[in-house]
This record gives sequence, C-alpha cells and structure tokens, in this order.
Amino acid sequence: MYHLKEDVALYMKVEKHDAVVKERNEAIANLLPQDIADRPVMTDDEIRKLENEINELENEINEVRNRMQAVKKPSEWPPPPAEGLQARLQLNEGELCLARSDDGSNLVVAQVVAKKTVNTYSLRFVESGIMEEVETGDIAVPTIPMYDPDIKRTNYIGLRVAALVESSYYFKQPTWSTGTIGTLPNTAHNKEFLIFFDDGFEEYVQAAFDSCDDDAMRASIIMDDRTVVQQFQEKIKLLKILPLARQSIASNGIDISKGGVYQLIRQNPERRRFIQKYFEKYPDWPLVRMKKPSPPERPAQAIVNLEHFGNNNMSARRMAKNRSHFDVVQPGPCIDKLKTATTT
Repeated sequence: MYHLKEDVALYMKVEKHDAVVKERNEAIANLLPQDIADRPVMTDDEIRKLENEINELENEINEVRNRMQAVKKPSEWPPPPAEGLQARLQLNEGELCLARSDDGSNLVVAQVVAKKTVNTYSLRFVESGIMEEVETGDIAVPTIPMYDPDIKRTNYIGLRVAALVESSYYFKQPTWSTGTIGTLPNTAHNKEFLIFFDDGFEEYVQAAFDSCDDDAMRASIIMDDRTVVQQFQEKIKLLKILPLARQSIASNGIDISKGGVYQLIRQNPERRRFIQKYFEKYPDWPLVRMKKPSPPERPAQAIVNLEHFGNNNMSARRMAKNRSHFDVVQPGPCIDKLKTATTT
C-alpha cells in the first residue's frame, strides 16, 4: 500500500512536470513567427553582409558621438595629441585625399600609396592612374574638417587650406584651390571664411563651422551604393574646406605661426609677399562686424570693419583690395586653370 501511494505521487509529479513543459513550449511557439520553419537559412554571404551592415551602423554611431564631442565647449574638448596638430595631419596608406601634381594644377582626388619622407607622399591620382611623389603642402587632409577641435584651437587665421570655390578666376567653375584663411568666421557674415587664394584672388567660402551643422551631419553619414571615390567626392563637397597636410605650426604644436605662413606659398611670389605683409601688420585681430553689400558686388566690394589698432585700422578686405601697399595685382580669369578645374 505504501509503495502504491509513492507511485501515485510520482505519477502526479511527472504529469505536473509534463504540463509545465507543454505550457512553456506553447509560450515559446507563440513568440516565434508561424512560418519560421519555412524560411530559408541565411547563407554565409548573407551573414557577412549583415555583419558589414552592423559594423557600418556602429561606425555611424561613433560618428555621431564624435559630432557630439565636437560641439562641446572648449573646456570639454579632448586634449590635443601629445605630438601636436601635425600628428592629426598625417595620411595613412590607402586613404583618399585631394592633391595636385604641380603648381599649375588644381587639386583632384588621389590615393595614398606610401609615405616617402617627412614632407612627401607617394600618391596615385585616381582619374589618370599616374603615381607621383607629392609634397605635403600640395595635399589636403579630408579627415579633419573645420569643426574638428584641433582645427578650432588654431583660431583658423593663417591656416593653410584647400577650398571648393566658384570664382570668376575659374569662370565660375567649381574648383578646389589652395589658400590661406585671413579672418575668424562668425555669425556676422554667415560663418564664412575669407580665404586669400594662392592664385591671387579672395573669396568668402561658407563651410560647416560646427559638427551639428546640416552639411557636417550629412557628410558624416554618407553610405549608399555609390563607389568609395564617389562617396568621398560627395563628402568633401559638403565640407567645402579642408586643411593642407603642411602648416606653419607654432612651437607649442597647437597654434599657427602666422609669421611663417608665407613661406609655404611657392607658385605666386606676389601672393607670398602679400601674405607676409598682411600678417606683419595684423598678426592677431578679431573680426567684429561686416557690412553686407548686394549680391552682385560680393565679395569684391565687401567691407570688413575691424577693432581699432592704433592708426592702422585697415580692414582685411580693404587691405586685400589696396594692392599698392603690397605690389600685388588682382588677376583676371585664368584659362589654363580652367582646364584643370574639377568638381570633385
């Protein structure tokens, strides 16, 4: 009789256990799609594609984090690299950049093959396929936009850059050309950078000034079916201004040494002399306001008002226009330059 009671109790436990298992299985089944058994198994290629998409999403998230970091106030910026700004201007093998093969050309897309010396890289120009050694002063770095904290620390003035410009000098064809930033941009003139281009003309160029600007955000998330080169071209077109790989860097490794900027200009002696005199007269000044002319007059008639500096209160624009002070002549359109103009 005792064994019978034990058997009944054991049987009831088994039944209860089976009921619990059945209930859990039914719950799990309800969570799964009804057609899951009929769905095809993912192939290895599909799994790899999914992994790539996940990696791209992670990269996008990191870009957003970087943008959030960049808009923080200066006291919250990450510290500059121990090696200084120059460490940020290095290019790695395989990276795309903008470069020119000689002084008479404008910048086009190239790919880094190898670093040859401190001031030269071996590059392959994408369109022509030609490989050449190019000096760092003729290469623009696409990974450090104008809103990068290490670029902002320079206060921009004296920064050597490549900019996408539509100037009458190039018959209004979009062209990447090198120059020197002459003013600190602010909201008084739509956050535009006044650039003294090496070819001898001046233009205001508007570029993303903060990582939260529309163009900056669009540039950071370009991912589509276009080729890598096409995506690169679209990104830099949105950024509009890129620093050159060679700068006149001060002894602290962070600031721009304005007194040495002119030495980086090779192809135009007149512009070289103008930049030298410009920073001798105005080594450090803030831009405070600008009177906006009508669109047809801009930028030739733009007047930039500066704070008073003794008896030398000449604006950047007036100084640029008054060529008699520096023996510089405003150039006309350049047909040879038009031939090399690019819309990269």
